[in-house]
Amino acid sequence: MYTLPVRVAISNTGEDGVLTLASVVRMMQDCSQMWMESEPAFENYLAENNAVMMVISRQLQVMRFPTYGENLEITTRIFDFKSKLGYRNTTIRDEQGELCAASRAVGAFVSMDTGSPIRLDEDVVATVTFDPEVEVDCPTNKIAPSKEALRECGHLIAQPSDIDFNRHVNNANYIRMACDLVPETMHAHRLRVEYRNPARQGDEIIPLVDTSQEDLAIVQLVNTEGKPYTVMEFSDLCA
Repeated sequence: MYTLPVRVAISNTGEDGVLTLASVVRMMQDCSQMWMESEPAFENYLAENNAVMMVISRQLQVMRFPTYGENLEITTRIFDFKSKLGYRNTTIRDEQGELCAASRAVGAFVSMDTGSPIRLDEDVVATVTFDPEVEVDCPTNKIAPSKEALRECGHLIAQPSDIDFNRHVNNANYIRMACDLVPETMHAHRLRVEYRNPARQGDEIIPLVDTSQEDLAIVQLVNTEGKPYTVMEFSDLCA
């Protein structure tokens, strides 16, 4: 388990001074990356094998969006390993210890040399501290947009500022792009994300949006051949 204290700063909020959904994910993934500092055997194994843990899916439930100036605690915990996959929770709590947001993420261990998944050695897995799973009230089934309802919403180019040290678009930046396409009347408290293929600097990103279902929006970000970089489902159902 790793806990990161954070104060909500102006760059984390929208014009209303409330933490944005993209910032929620950004804070969570920053904590998850730093979690490895608490597991040196795991961190060293990845470094020695030139490998990283890449998130392939995330389910997120927001109970309350904190506001500017609030002090928060972001905590990441691992609750399972299966073959080439790792499972983790990340939570955000306020100063009173109340849960503001909870995420369940699945990650694959990927070789940076080959781009293929790798299997962790059992002796490395044995060194990792496991914690009980935190339940996230969000579906885990595959996101299924209606092809007939999807509409194209312009074109984007992956900019240098979108790229992180894994040399592809940072996961939170996909969400930032998509949030600009979700109806302004939707106040998403649930988010599901499937990360399919990483976009790299200079890649063209074509947003496709499905708002045919009430209280729900699906955004696909695809390449020029229609192959998805990521698929996201936003829901404004009350948390």
